[in-house]
Amino acid sequence: MEFSEQLKIYAETHFENRKKYFAPILSEIEAGLSLCSEEEALLIKFFYGTMPLRDAGEYPFETFLGYVRHALWLRKTIDWCKKLPEDLFVHDVLYYRINSEDISDCRSFFYEQLKDRIAGLDEYQAAVEINYWCVEHATYEMADDRTAGPMTMYRSGKGRCGEESTFTVTALRSVGLAARQVYTPRWAHCDDNHAWVEVWVNGEWHFLGACEPEEKLDRGWFTGPAGQALLIHSRTFGDYAAGKREEVIGRDGAVVCHNVTASYTKTRKLRIQVRKQDNTPAAHAQVSVEILNMAEYFPAAVLETDEQGGTSIRLGLGDIRLQARSEGKFVERYCNLAEDGVGAADADCAVTLVLKDSEAGMKDALSGVSACEWHLAKLCAPKEVVVRESVLSEEEVSRGTRRLADAVKLREERFDQLTRHAIAVHPEEEERMRVAGENAEELTAFLEKDDNPDRKKLLDSLTKKDNKDLRAEVLEDHLSAKRGSWSEDIHVQDLLCPRIWLEEIGAYRSYICSVLTAQEQEAFASNPELIWNYVNQNITDIPEEEYNTLCASPIGCLKLKMGSAVSRTILFIAICRSLNIPARLDKSLMLPEYWADGAFRVPVSRAQASKGTLLLRNILGKEWIYAQHWTLGRLEKDHFVTMNHAGLVFEKETLELLLPVGIYRLIAVKRLLNGDQEAAELLFAIEKEKQTELYMPDFEKTDGVMPWEKNSVLDEIQSCLLRDILLQRADGTLCSLEKLVSGKRSILAFLEIGAEPTEHVLNEVLALEKSAKGNSKGIGCQLLFVLRQEKDLQHKTLQEVLALDAGSEIEILYDISGGASDANAAPRTATGDTASGILCGWQETAKRMRLAEKLPVLAAVRPDGTGIYGSCGYHVGSVELMVRILKEAVRTEAD
Repeated sequence: MEFSEQLKIYAETHFENRKKYFAPILSEIEAGLSLCSEEEALLIKFFYGTMPLRDAGEYPFETFLGYVRHALWLRKTIDWCKKLPEDLFVHDVLYYRINSEDISDCRSFFYEQLKDRIAGLDEYQAAVEINYWCVEHATYEMADDRTAGPMTMYRSGKGRCGEESTFTVTALRSVGLAARQVYTPRWAHCDDNHAWVEVWVNGEWHFLGACEPEEKLDRGWFTGPAGQALLIHSRTFGDYAAGKREEVIGRDGAVVCHNVTASYTKTRKLRIQVRKQDNTPAAHAQVSVEILNMAEYFPAAVLETDEQGGTSIRLGLGDIRLQARSEGKFVERYCNLAEDGVGAADADCAVTLVLKDSEAGMKDALSGVSACEWHLAKLCAPKEVVVRESVLSEEEVSRGTRRLADAVKLREERFDQLTRHAIAVHPEEEERMRVAGENAEELTAFLEKDDNPDRKKLLDSLTKKDNKDLRAEVLEDHLSAKRGSWSEDIHVQDLLCPRIWLEEIGAYRSYICSVLTAQEQEAFASNPELIWNYVNQNITDIPEEEYNTLCASPIGCLKLKMGSAVSRTILFIAICRSLNIPARLDKSLMLPEYWADGAFRVPVSRAQASKGTLLLRNILGKEWIYAQHWTLGRLEKDHFVTMNHAGLVFEKETLELLLPVGIYRLIAVKRLLNGDQEAAELLFAIEKEKQTELYMPDFEKTDGVMPWEKNSVLDEIQSCLLRDILLQRADGTLCSLEKLVSGKRSILAFLEIGAEPTEHVLNEVLALEKSAKGNSKGIGCQLLFVLRQEKDLQHKTLQEVLALDAGSEIEILYDISGGASDANAAPRTATGDTASGILCGWQETAKRMRLAEKLPVLAAVRPDGTGIYGSCGYHVGSVELMVRILKEAVRTEAD
C-alpha cells in the first residue's frame, strides 16, 4: 500500500518536532517503532505527531499499534475503504480518538460483532444496519461530562449523546466506513448542546442520530434544532489536509475544528476586522464567537486574525456576541447575522472591532463604585431552516418502528441477563448493578473480597458512571486510606474516594508511592505545601499541544512529566490522598485544598489571599437556577471565565458568597417562547474584606425595564380547545381532557419513552420538582403523562419522577389512537363512551396546537381544557416555560 509523499513528510516532521515532549517515554516509543513495518511506523508517527500530548502518557504503544494494524487491514481488504481519499482514511477511519472518550484498543472487537451483519450490503445499507446494531446495545441517558469509551458503552448500554456518538462512530470506523462526530457546542433556541454522527457514503457526508436508527440516512429528531443552529462543527486531530473540504474555524490545542453549519441550515459569512486604538490592524488577535446559552456567553469558536487583522466564519442567521483580545486589550459587541451588514440576506456580513478595554481600565472604572449599571440586550435565535432531510414512506416508517422495538427488547434482555447474578447476590445494590452492566462482575468481586466496611463506602463515593468502568483491582488500590482525626464525611469524600474531577481513574496510590522516595513521602506528609512545589517543578504544560477538554490522570502526568493546570491540580490532590492527607477540589475556582490543623487550605502559591463578600438580593418567590437563569464570571486578564457554582440556591431572598478580590460579571437571562433570550449583564468589583450588595433583575416588570417586552407573555400565544380529547386511564377507562384537568392548571405531555428529547423533559421535571420540594403544590400544576404502552411505565427516569415526594399531582395515561409512531405499542382494551370526545392522540394534539409532528408533544392547559401553549420535539426548558405561562395565566385571569 502506498501513502502519499505529503502524508509521509507530515507524519515524520510532526513526530520529530514532538520528540522533545516524549523524552520520558521516547525509548519505549522507539523500541515499538523498531518492530513495525514501514506502513505501521508511518501511521504510528502520525498518531504521536498529532495526538493530545497527554494520550502518550495515558496509553501504551501497543494500544495505538492495534488501531494502526486494524486500519491497514481494512484499507487493503474492504472495497469502500480502499477507495476513500487519503485524508478521510487517516482522520475518519484510522484515527483512534473521536473526541474526549477513554481509549482502548477496541476496533477489532467491534468489527467481529458487525462483519456478518453487513456481509453483502453496500456502504449505504451497511451504515443504516450498523446503527440498528448500535441501538441493540446502547441508548441514551443523561450523565456527567466525563466521556466513557465505546467499550464502556457496549458493556453498560447507556450514555449521553457524546458517548452514543463516539460509540456509533467507532462501530462505523471498525468496518472501514469513514465517520465522525458532529457537534453543536451550544444551541441558540434552547439551553444545552448535542452531538450526532456523519458517515461518508457514495462520495459525500450523510448524517444520522447515534443509536437512533432510521430506514434512511439524513434523518434525526435533531434536524429541526439543527436548522436553528448558529454553529455546527466536526473535529480532526492535527491539520493534515485541513481546509481541503470545509472551512477551518480555529484550534483547541491539537484539535482542529471544521465548520459544517451550511450542511444543516441557512448561513452567512461574517468577516471580522480587529484594529488597535490607533486604527492599525491587530494581527494574531483572538476572536471568540460567543453563543448565549445556560446564562453564559460560551466561546463556540475561537478564531485568530491574520497579519491584516482579519478573520471570518460562516454562521447561522441569529445573534452572537464577539469578543476580541490582544496584548491585554479586549472588546465585546453583539452581532445579528440576520440583519447586520449591507446587501441581500445571503451576502457577507462585516464588522470591525476596536480593542479598548483592559483589566486595569475596568478596575479604575469600578474604583469606589459598587457596580456599573445593568446592560440590557435581546438575542434572537435563527429561524428554523431545514436544509436536508430524507422522507420515509409509510412502509419504511412501519418497518423501522418494528425494528426499533425488536432492538430495544434485545438490549433489555441482554442487560437483564448480564446483571441477574450480581443482583441476586447483592439485592441491596440492584440499582448500582443495573447501571454497571457487564462491570457488575468487577463490583461484585470487589465487594466480596472481605468484610471491610470501606468497600461499600468507596463505591458510594463514586459517580454513577464510575460503576460502569472501574475494575476491582483499581478499586482495591484505593482502600489504603487510613482514618484520622477528621470526620467520617471527610474520610470518605476527600480521602478514600479515588474520583477527583473528570480524569481517568487508575491505581494511582500505589503508583505514586512507587515513584516518590521514602524521604519525599515523609517530607510531603509533614508539609503538604511541598507537594505543590514538587508538582509545579516536575510537571510542565504545553497547552498548544493538548486538548482543553481532556485532563491527564495522576499516573499519566507523572509518566510524561506533563499536564495542564487542571491536571496538575488533580495530581496534587491525588498525591495528598495517597499519603493519607484529605484533599479536595474547589470546583467553583478549580483550586486544590488540603486538610491541615482542622481546616481545608489552599496551597500558598495558589491561594487568593484577599477576599470580599457578594450579597445578592432577590424578589420573594422568584427562582434563580445557576447555569440556567444566571451565572457569575471572573475577569482573568482579558476575558471572563464562568465560575462553577452548580447547585447554588438562594436562601429565601438572599444569597451570600465569599469571593476572591477581582472584577466580576453577573449575567441573568430569561428565555422567551420563540427561543429568543432577554439578557441583563452587570459588572461589579469585589474588594478586600468589603461587601458588595446587588439586586437581581426583575424580568417580569412591564414598566420599560425590558423595553421589547411591554406586553404579557400570553399575548404571544394562541389558544385552542383540547377538552374533547379522549385518553385512557390506567384502569382502562376513557376520559376527556376536560374531566382530567378538572379545574386544574395542567401540562399534557405525550412522551416517547427512551428517546433523548423525552429524557430531557423528564429530567427537567425532576429538577423542577426537587427545587419546589417543601411547596405543598409542587411546581404549581398537574402533570398528565401520556404513554404509548404499559411497559413504558418501567422506564427508570419516569420512575424517579413518580417516586418523588412532591406536591405536584401526576397521572399516567395512555394514547390508544394508533398512528405510525405507535406501531410498537401493546394493544389496550378501552372502555367508556367515545361519543363524548375524540381518540385523537398526539398527532391530532400537535395539529391543533400548530406544532410539527415530533414527539414529545407538550401542551400547557388551562383549567377549562384550553391549550394555550405547546412545544414539540427537542426543546430544553419547555417544562419550565409552561409552568411560567400557566402561572401568568392565573395572574391575568385574577386581574
